[in-house]
Amino acid sequence: QVSYAFFLGDIFHIKQPNRVSHSLVQELIIAFKRFPCPVYVVPGNHDLGPDGVESLRRQPLGVLERAGALRLLTDINLFEGDAIRTKAGPIEGAKGWIASRPYSAAAEGVYDGQVDPSYYSLLERELEVIRKSPAPVIGLAHASILEPGNSRPYPHLTVDQIPGIEEYALFVSGHLHERLGPVKVGETIFVNPGSIGRTKRDLASYVRPVQVLVVEVTERGLKIEEVPIPVAPAT
Repeated sequence: QVSYAFFLGDIFHIKQPNRVSHSLVQELIIAFKRFPCPVYVVPGNHDLGPDGVESLRRQPLGVLERAGALRLLTDINLFEGDAIRTKAGPIEGAKGWIASRPYSAAAEGVYDGQVDPSYYSLLERELEVIRKSPAPVIGLAHASILEPGNSRPYPHLTVDQIPGIEEYALFVSGHLHERLGPVKVGETIFVNPGSIGRTKRDLASYVRPVQVLVVEVTERGLKIEEVPIPVAPAT
């Protein structure tokens, strides 16, 4: 049993809302409402207009939220209660913090080529509420974040460049389509599960592995498992 489902953005591909069919929006409303648990989404660049998060009231993703199909994550949230379960059963009072970072063109270095790793750090106000109710912190971001030692020919950052990364028990990133990690940076686990969607119809997009990440809250902290999805993204 899964208590919550989290998507790391780019639910849609076409950014212009007038080019997204009402049929597709209705299909997604039905699909997300079939989930046996609440669905949360961290908005990605393809979900947003030029105004970023402020554009959601005009975007198809905002329609999904208004329809009650999903909930958007744009801040820090505490997930707790007996809805959180493990294979051994529910954990009394188990809880965890989710700190979300939607896509940010400025943090990505789109305008000046300079990435801003601090955008993904926990804010002081977030740390204050966490200290009042200590629990594992999971970071969810839509960004060009790589594991240490990796690089790309465009603006990006590696997870170890994020100030205060040690505050997170787990940091999960979307945006880049390929699977990255899991790797440990100190005691922090970093992973990018990979995108279900394709980028182009080439051999790499047919064979690229895709998985979901299952996270269990246990008495000893977090336990993660990558579960492959039997799908070829290019199809």
